[in-house]
Amino acid sequence: MVKRIGIIGAGSSLGKNLIDVIAPDSEFVSIAFQRKKPNKKALSKTEFHPIFKGVPKETNILKNLSAVVYCIGTNLGNEKDINYINITLLENFLKALPKEIPIIFISSVSVIYQKSVYSDAKKYAEHLISKIENPYTIIRPSLLYGKYDDKNLVSLSKKVSWLPIVPSPPKEHIIQPVNMEELSLFIFKLIKDQSIKNQILVCSNSNHISAYEVIKKICRNYSSFKLVIPIPLSIIKLCSSILSMIMPSFDLSTQLQNMEEHPPFDSKEAESLGYKCSKFKGVF
Repeated sequence: MVKRIGIIGAGSSLGKNLIDVIAPDSEFVSIAFQRKKPNKKALSKTEFHPIFKGVPKETNILKNLSAVVYCIGTNLGNEKDINYINITLLENFLKALPKEIPIIFISSVSVIYQKSVYSDAKKYAEHLISKIENPYTIIRPSLLYGKYDDKNLVSLSKKVSWLPIVPSPPKEHIIQPVNMEELSLFIFKLIKDQSIKNQILVCSNSNHISAYEVIKKICRNYSSFKLVIPIPLSIIKLCSSILSMIMPSFDLSTQLQNMEEHPPFDSKEAESLGYKCSKFKGVF
């Protein structure tokens, strides 16, 4: 019997990667839940169902799922928007989710080291997950990149493309980028191995790299030479804030949050369950 995996927020970059990873396995099928109707190409690959305010319009569909991966979340917008998307939509969904179905909740490592509206919202969302009767696994990934990404590093790449001199945080600021395809393979492995058992797993990259080196790799994609200069992150944030008042599209607050100084994240527990993450090679 084919097992059905529900992907809540299937239109997200990670959701699309999960669909791609699951598709070749004949024993499983993705059931995609998202607000916007996908294109015809996406519809041919998987079963689609609309959601409204975080809940599938036909809640009976949830009863036939073998597992759920919850990908809805955002760090963009004002406090009200961030709390609504990260907390209220999750509360709505959990009320509709049958108690026996395992759930993998995608959180963020920001809950470990950041103090922001987004990290507070994710902390509360984790609290909601920890109180349910369903088997659950909370995954805290660090900076995501890869196929379908149009935010994070790809957005940063586009925004600095016109700058001849590109500021970078100091070299001691490390980031640990996670490829979404590799994270999706691990999530799928947890489901296949039936390893969803009330746990929190950090999924980062032991091959950490400085923010300075990441920005240098990004700048190598341009035809024109870019001079990358490390300066204090506080000054970059100030300049970005001022510039975004003139050009709202240049807002780098999300990307800069991911470059704040912190101790390396430890993914050993996830690695013991089969998680693997390769070295960051750049944004293409």
